[in-house]
Order: sequence, then structure tokens, then C-alpha cells
Amino acid sequence: MINGSRKLPTQHISIRVPWHDTGWAGRVCKSPLGNTHCLALPRIGDTRDDAWESSVCGELFDAEGARLPACAAERGAFMADFAYERRFPHPYEHNKLYEHFRRTTFVHAPRSASAVPFAWMMKGDDGVPEYARRLALGFSTDLEPDLGFQSIWVQERRNQLVMLDTFFGAIEPQESLVFFYAKKTPLTEDPRRVIVGIGRVTKVGAATEYSYENAPKDTMRSMVWERNVSHSIKPGIGDGFLLPYEELLEYAQNHPEFDVAPFVLHAPTEAFTAFSMGSEHVSHDQAIAVLLTAATVVGRYETLLPGDWTSARQWIDNELNRLWRLRGAYPGLGSALGALGLSNGTLLAHAVGNLLHSDGSKDIRDPWPVVESVLKDPKKLPADLVGSVGPVAAKLWASLHPERRDLLKLLARFEISADQAERWWVKEKRAKAGTNVEDSAILANPYLCYEMDRRRPDSIPLPAIDRGLFPDPNVLAAIPIPAPSACPEAIDPRRGRALIIQSLEVAAAEEGHTLLPQEWLVDRVRTADVTPPCPITGDWIAAFKEGFAPELEQAETAAGAAAWQLNRFVGTRALIQRLKRRLGGARHAGEHDWRGLIDDALGGTAKDGDSTEKAARKEKASALEELFRSRCSVLIGPAGTGKTTLLLALLSLDPVRKGGVLLLAPTGKARVQMQKKAGDVKAYTLAQFLLGFNRYDPQTGSYLVTNAPGRENGFATVVIDEASMLTEDQLAATLDAIDQASVQRLILVGDPRQLPPIGAGRPFVDVIQLLREQEGKPPRGLAELTIVRRQSGNPDQPDAVRDDVLLSRWFSGEAPDAGADEVWERLAKGAACGIRTVSWDGGADLQAKLLHELTTHIRANVDPAMSDETAFEVSLGGGEWNGRAYFNASREDADGRRQGGGAGVEAWQILSPIRAGEIGVDGLNRWIKRLFRVSVLKWAEAEPHWFRKIAKPFGNQAILYGDKVINLSNGRRYDVYPKIEKAYLANGEIGLVVGQYKGKNWKLRGLPSKLEVEFSTQLGVKFGFGGSDFSEDGDERLELAYALTIHKAQGSEFGTTFVIVPNPCRLLSRELLYTALTRQQREVVLFHQGDMRDLMKLSGADHSETARRLSNLFRAPELVAYGGSFYESGLVHRTVRGELVRSKSEVIIADMLDGLGVPYSYEQPFTAPDGSVRYPDFTVDDAETGRRLLIEHLGMMDRPDYVSRWKRKEKWYRDAGVAPVAEGEAEIGLLTTTEVGGFDAAAIKAQIIAAMGL
Repeated sequence: MINGSRKLPTQHISIRVPWHDTGWAGRVCKSPLGNTHCLALPRIGDTRDDAWESSVCGELFDAEGARLPACAAERGAFMADFAYERRFPHPYEHNKLYEHFRRTTFVHAPRSASAVPFAWMMKGDDGVPEYARRLALGFSTDLEPDLGFQSIWVQERRNQLVMLDTFFGAIEPQESLVFFYAKKTPLTEDPRRVIVGIGRVTKVGAATEYSYENAPKDTMRSMVWERNVSHSIKPGIGDGFLLPYEELLEYAQNHPEFDVAPFVLHAPTEAFTAFSMGSEHVSHDQAIAVLLTAATVVGRYETLLPGDWTSARQWIDNELNRLWRLRGAYPGLGSALGALGLSNGTLLAHAVGNLLHSDGSKDIRDPWPVVESVLKDPKKLPADLVGSVGPVAAKLWASLHPERRDLLKLLARFEISADQAERWWVKEKRAKAGTNVEDSAILANPYLCYEMDRRRPDSIPLPAIDRGLFPDPNVLAAIPIPAPSACPEAIDPRRGRALIIQSLEVAAAEEGHTLLPQEWLVDRVRTADVTPPCPITGDWIAAFKEGFAPELEQAETAAGAAAWQLNRFVGTRALIQRLKRRLGGARHAGEHDWRGLIDDALGGTAKDGDSTEKAARKEKASALEELFRSRCSVLIGPAGTGKTTLLLALLSLDPVRKGGVLLLAPTGKARVQMQKKAGDVKAYTLAQFLLGFNRYDPQTGSYLVTNAPGRENGFATVVIDEASMLTEDQLAATLDAIDQASVQRLILVGDPRQLPPIGAGRPFVDVIQLLREQEGKPPRGLAELTIVRRQSGNPDQPDAVRDDVLLSRWFSGEAPDAGADEVWERLAKGAACGIRTVSWDGGADLQAKLLHELTTHIRANVDPAMSDETAFEVSLGGGEWNGRAYFNASREDADGRRQGGGAGVEAWQILSPIRAGEIGVDGLNRWIKRLFRVSVLKWAEAEPHWFRKIAKPFGNQAILYGDKVINLSNGRRYDVYPKIEKAYLANGEIGLVVGQYKGKNWKLRGLPSKLEVEFSTQLGVKFGFGGSDFSEDGDERLELAYALTIHKAQGSEFGTTFVIVPNPCRLLSRELLYTALTRQQREVVLFHQGDMRDLMKLSGADHSETARRLSNLFRAPELVAYGGSFYESGLVHRTVRGELVRSKSEVIIADMLDGLGVPYSYEQPFTAPDGSVRYPDFTVDDAETGRRLLIEHLGMMDRPDYVSRWKRKEKWYRDAGVAPVAEGEAEIGLLTTTEVGGFDAAAIKAQIIAAMGL
């Protein structure tokens, strides 16, 4: 090891590998285009040659390295049983300092991975790596060269060796384990790292220096950062193993309903940094955490896939026994010493460990006597650490109250960071963090360190506490945990409570539940990933629930069964329930010409003869009056019904405008859209607004109910748009931040049919449900728009609703429109309006058909001589000149509308429910780049390099000048032109890269070095993005946006959308399809795999994400079991027979038929003699009488457009030989029911009896 490096205690190592479909055995992927998961790594994403790799798919790597796949540089062959060479230049070969560097050969040893500890090679703001400072390494900033540009990476050979020797010196062959992990896989969309293999390090290779030619004396030298780490994993199960993910994926493909998630081994969330940045040290405690989970996962494989899983579990058990001994009882000793105030706490802990085992023994010993010894006599420490301890530290330790010492020793039992230990041991810091608890309480219940810390950005994880209190029995026997901290039993009440809290937090974050039935909770705690298990029961809860306060509160289901809820949601419920008081309050007085206001907002009166438009305006006028009069209201309706028009009409009223209007939205994208339409009324995101009232924590993204004074009282009207995205936390924090006495109108606006919020609850849907259940009709506070005014353009039916709108209604959770099932027929014939369908089978077929549709679209209005590539770039905001497209920020035309740049970037959009794979967003974006962005890449790769016109590609997607991109995080931006005070970019904003471009007017020094993006939501402004926005680990601020996930598209609108629907696809839900089908303004092209009518299955309530959420916001949850899942009864409609139908009226009809003993089918296809199909609500086939009866329930016969569509359907029935029962007996009779004038169940029953001859 080079002088200045440091020998550290033994560590384990994590090594990042790309996903591979041939087991990392030294072969090119079987399906390179299908593997988009490996593209998350920059050195693959921006260098993979898709065409070449496809031409050699499945072939062995060339051992001599003449040509290798991109993954060869990213450890894509760590299981290969042969060596191969790889040659590469230095990344800065064009810099004058590196002119003498030559291509260097690196030999990859058999069964090894070339590990690179990127985090260790990153310099801080002061030029020193964080690890060098923390470990007091001999790093010299004076040796680092001046490159002429900023670089965060260590450059000089000696400094590199100081860092690399220290890192690799801690990896001991035969002692250290190696954990291979992948960042992205086809197994799951879960963002956690996936462990693909575990083995033992067998050898650490020597360092490699770059090759030079004609190098002057004392010139620049550098090391290759990679070193081979050989491992013990072989095919099968021996000294380590690979997880059988290929076999698992094959099993899942043959069993579409199979959930692979429980069989995936993830790196622990609390050890995220140990599984990041290429390669990192993994501590004994972190390794134990992985192996404990691995034991559980491997156990599941025993009943699923063939393999010697018994040997795998035995290997894991043996390693756990060894690692617990190495870990000892105090893995957090260094952090605890740092909390005490000693500098170099980690190094002191290492030194104490060496002294503790100076006799060579490996038994488990208590380090605290040695700590006391070195505090008294620092000379026992290594020379470079003697200065870390002095008489002040010795006196401090000697004077500590026994309780304070006990707390420090307790914290040392947990592997936590120095900051975490300091926050919990230093009373003043604990108070500043808002953790109001005494030392004695922490000692009495160490799990408080998780419970009270869990909403912080650097929270202490529960598993870290649990492993400290329940270590291996040998560790516990050697160094027992003293009372009152000790937990003598696995079902200790303190442990059980913490696990219940964790289960409820996970349920809220990942499933959207705000409470859980006790039965579910017991099961989740019993199966929690902890060792030993915590087998609580309902009886256990009854015995210990008095100790659950204040974190937990008991609730009930509608059936009276016990349920439990986090106290946080008890508070949010109480705040939101105050909306009931508003609903019952006095109505606002005032008379206005409501219809006239709507006409003014729409630019004039409706055309004569347009009955549908008149009905739509009547509906809007009624809704406008309700918004004005109600103290709490919701405005709901699908896209195209005119919600924005209605709001503008409301804001035009003097009483409203003069009282002040506050516009809020849950996302930055929604805020900007609202601001564009609201004129001079200022709009804010919830985060922006709540931050000023300390109800939002930007570090954690948490929305807080504080009940603190200092509320907003300057606005009489508060409008929250896109309210379907609101979580309970967000809505409650907003209500807590506004002075209720000053707010005269609270209006929630949105479409409840869209996807539920990302987070806990579904308050918008629950508020709507509350309003609908009122006794009065129409319901107070409910302003609903139902008539969509996106016209068909059909001259024969000028008021017809477009078919894309009709199709979306199938997935709205409501009874379909009278004409909704006609759309399937028109889609099949290719005669639909506003939507076209394209069937596909397989990735290649999809790409061919998508290319045809996309090319046709982008070429629709361009010169035939223009190339497809240029037409593509012009279609998204580029400007053509001399046959090439150039990209500039948008400019105003003669009418004041902005054109080009970001103004055109949302003209069309590809949408897919999935990210990964050839047909997912990642694969489609890469495919688009490969087809349409070839020429611009030449500008970035020009040789000689000074001819380069644009910045080099950024990130693993190789983002370039002219690319369509999406911003991935919320936050302030400082590189903005023109300068804007507090410039802010929101997650989800879509833009076009309009710079930098080195043209004849280029005035800056040097070459283009960054991306300049104009976003569609902030036209006229360019935001700069540079290297710091694109990390080595693949976590980036910008992403390509030619294709987006449907989730990302929520809240956006595009001119034309191309929607990809795979079949099967576990991610598809009713709300997801509805959202996908309502993002377009002009047309949607729906690419469906398999039979188009298979999508009908997704329209049922059993495919609703919203209905699966458990909430007790306004009433106790009433659970309905169906198909192995549970649904909220108020959001589904179940018949006596147990089937799910679309409305309460249909439940009544179904139960009536069942009660009469009449056999029926629900929504079964009825085929006419000409082969056309419709879907009556009920079909009754009476074998005894030979009678056949079709029943249609007509829910909106008070609307002219609905009546018109029903008349067409009724005619179809007549043409098919179906006659209304009122006209006498027929072979097939048609019975219609309606709600106009009320639902007359008795009359309907009499009609059924008569029609069936009962």
C-alpha cells in the first residue's frame, strides 16, 4: 500500500453489474434490444451499438478484445470462466496534460469483476474526497493538476493510489464477501437495488497504470481505477450462488398472475449508500442484513423452482454465524465516540478493535474497557491518533452520569451514522430536532430511535435497532444488553409496537392505506423480515394495546372489526372532516346571470339547433352557481367538459375577485398549467405555499399538520386543481395552513376517474362520495360536468361525442354511455373518430407499426422533400434551414402566440404503462434516438474535437441538443436565462433542449459544455443542465421524453398520443387506462397486443386501484372481498351473487332477477345477424320457456346527447330482431329502465315478471 493510505479493518464489497439475459457468462445478450435495464449505466447507455450486438447476439466475448459489447466495461461477464482483454483511452485524452497517454490494456480475469469505487474518487468542494477527510488519509491537493475545467474526480497517480489502496486494502480474500447487485432489472419496478449473486472474494488483483508514450520526466501519471475482484461463485450452489432470476422470469411468463416481487432479493434500504456508486464497502452489519433477507427469499424458492436450496440456506447460516462474530456487539462504536466529541471516531474505533484483539483472538469481547483505557492513556493509540484524545475527553467521560454512559453504549449497539448518534445522544441536538424525549425513556424503549426519527431524511431504520437488540445468541451471551433496554422475548411489546408502526407506514407509502384491519396487521408483523420473527396475535394486541399510544390509535371497520391507524392520520382525518361544517353552513347570497357568464367565457351564445351545446352550457351554469354559493365544493368532470372555462367565469365575478383568490396545485406541472389559464391570479404548488407556513419539509417531501399559529388569511376563495392527486397529508396540511375564518369558498377541482394519489388516502374521491350521499338532491357542494365538448367533426352527426371519449368512459368506473359499446364496433371497422387502434404482437411488430404511424403523423404537413429525421425534429419544435433542423427558444408570432422550441414539444407523445424492455419507455426512447437523432450526434462527436458544435451526450440516455426531455425533481435552479428570482422547476415538466449550439454567433470561450432546456410550461426561459445533473450511478435530473409512462403523463395534455397497451400487463388498472385515454386533444392511436376486447376486462371495479385503498376519512371502511382482493364497498357495486356491476341501480336489478329465480348474465356480448356486437347490461335466457330478455339500464336520459345515442342503439336492436317488451311478445325482448323521475323498483319488477311470464 502506498504511503498515505490506511489499512482498515476487514470489509465486504458490493459490485454493481448490469442486467444480463445470459447469466453474465461472457456472452452477448440473447436479446440486446430487449435488455433496456442495462442502459441505466452510463457506459452502456451511451456506447452500446444495438445493431452490432443484435448481429452477434448470444456469442462469446472476443477474448482478445477486438470488439466487445458495451457491458464488458461494466462487469457484464463476471461469471465468465475465461479471461478477456479490454483496451481503452484515458477519458481526458484530448487535454494537453494527457497527450502522452495511450490506449491501455486491462485484462479481466476469469470469474472476476473489475470493481470501481467511484464515491472514493470524488472530490469535495475543497478538492479533498470525503473519505480522505474522514479517514485522515495522506491526500495532497497540491498534486492535483489544473485541467482548465472543473472536474470532481481525483486525477493524480499518488492521490489515486492513496484512495484505491485504502479501499481495496480492506477487502480480504477468503474473509470478505462480495455482493453483486443491479440497478435496474426486469423483475420489478422497485427502485431498490437487486442482489443478483453472493459469494466470497478469492483474490484482489493488482493495480493497473495507464500506458504512456514519449512521456516527459515528472509528467502527469494516472492509475486505472478498476481492480479485478475474483469470487467463488460458480454455476449451481457452492461457496455462494446466483439467484435464479432467469428461471423466475420464465416461470412468470408462463403464469401471468404470478407475482415475482417476494422472490427478489433487495439490498437493504438502510444500506443504500453501500450499494451505490459502482463498488462500496459493505460492513458486517450490512452484510448480515442482506443474508438474513436472503435466507427468507431462498426459502421461498424451495417450493417454486428446482435447486439445492438446502445447501444455499446452510451456506447462508454458516456465513451469518461467522459475520455475527466479526460484527460483535457494538458496530456503532465509532459513531458513538464521535457523538461524545472525539475527532476521528471511526479510526478510534478501529484502533480500539485492534487493541482488543491484539493477542490474535477472534472471540467476542467488550470494547468499552479498552475505550476507557485509551482515554486515560492515549499513547496506547497509533501515533497519528494520539492527538484525537486528550485530558478533556478523559474528564468528560469520567464525569458522565451513569445514565448518559448507558445511552452512549446503547447507541453503539446500532450501526448508525455519526450524525444520527450525535442527534440522539447530544440533548441539545435532540431538542433542536424536535425529539422531546429523556435519556431514561430511550433506555427504557430503544425502539423510540426508530419511531421518533422515522420521518426525518436521515432516519434511523428499524432493522438497525432490531439487529442491535436481537443479535446472534453468541453475541448476546458474551455481552448481554442491560435492563431496562434488554428485550428478553421476541414478542416484546416495544418491538411489536415498532413493527406495527413500520407496517402501517409501508402500507401508507406503498399501497395508499391510511389504516389496516387488525387481522391484516397481525399477519404483516408475523411475516416481517426480521430475525427472530415476531409472532404476535390478536390476543397479544389485546394485552399490550394500552402501550400503543401516542403513535397508534384503534379504529374499526364497518363490520365492527378492530383496525389500527397511525396517529398522524387520526389528525388529518379530524381536519378534513371539518369540511362537513362548511357543507352545512349558510349559502352565499347573490344573484348573477349564470348562463350569461358562461356565454361570455365561451365568447358568445350557443349556435341555434345545437341542443347538446345548450345542454352543456346549462350544466355549466348550474355548476357555476353551486361553486359560488357553497362554502365547500368540488368541481369534477373529464377532460373536455370545460372545468377551466367554469373557473374563469367564477373568477370574473366581482365578489370573488375582490375577496382574493388563491390557486394551488399538488404538482409544479399542474401549477404551471393553471397559471397559464388563470391570467393575473397567482398560482402556487402546495409545497411552495406550505413551505412558508412550515407545513412542508423540503428535505423529506413531507406535508405537516402542526396546528401552529400563523396561517394564511388573505384569500376568501381557495381553489386546488388536480385534486385527484391529493394525499390526505397534503389536503390536511393545506387546511391547517389557511385561516378557516377567512376562507369563504374552498373548491377542489379534478377528475376522480384518474389515477389515485402517490401516497396515502384518496381524499378527493372520499369527499365526492360524501357529497353524493347527502339526502338533498341535487347534492350541495357537488358541481359536476358530464358533457364532453370535443366534437367529432362528423357532418352527419355534428353533436356526436368523439369515440376516444366514449371509449374512456368504459374505464371511468361509471355505467357506460348509451353509445359506449358502439365504439368497439367502429374501432374494429377502423371507422372511429378521435381514436384509431393498431394490433401488434411482439416488440419488432410494435416498432414497425409505431414507426409507420409516427412517420405518417410527422410528415402530414411538411415538404415531401424533407427527410424523416428533419420532419421528426420539426414536429417537436425544431426549425428547418437548408434541410437540417435547428433548435431555438420559442418566439412570439404576429398573434402573440409562441412558436417553436418548448412551445411545440407536446405536439405528440408516446405513452406506455411500463418503463423497461423493448416496448417500455426506456426501450422506446432509445429506439426513437436510433431512428431520428443520428445526424445531430455527429455534431457532438466531430473530429478533431474542436469542430464540435454541441455539448457531448449527457447521462446514460446520451441526451443531446434537440432532444425532448422531462425534468425529474422539484427544486430551485440557478443556471437560468434570462435571470429569474427563485427560478423553480417541477418534477414532470417537459421541454426541448435548445442549446448550446456553436454557430457563427458563438461568443463564449471554449466548446459547448451544457444543455439548455426550454420547458413548455415556462416559455421564453432557458434552464442550464451540466455534468453535476447526471451522476455516475445513473440518478439524473433529466430523462428522454419521446415516450413517457402513463403515470408521468397525468396532468398533461398532448396534441396526439400513441398509447402502448401490452397484454398481459400486471401494472394495468382501470384508472391507468382512463388516464391514458384522456391525455390527447386531437387523437389517440391505441396499440393493443392481442384482442382489443380484452381491454373490457380492465373496466371492472376489480381492476380499480382507488377502490383497493382503505381509508376511514368520513366513514369506517366496509370491505368487499372479490377475486382474492378487498375493495371499499362505497366504491364498488356487488350483487347478492357476488359479482361486481357498475351502478347501484344495476345491483337492484341483478338482485331482483336473482330473487325471482331468473338466470342472467352481465354484460355478455349480443351478436346481430350481420355480425355486429353490443353489450346489454343483463341477458336473461329462460330455458324453461325459451324466452330471451335483454335489459338495458339508461342512466342519463335527461341529456339530449345521451338520448340521441340511445336512439341509435335502440334502432340497432330493432334491426337485429330485438323488440321492446312494451310492444308485445317477441323472440328476443328488450326491457329498458331509467332513473328519470326516480328509480321505480316495483314497476321494473312488474315488467320483468310480465316479460318472463312468471
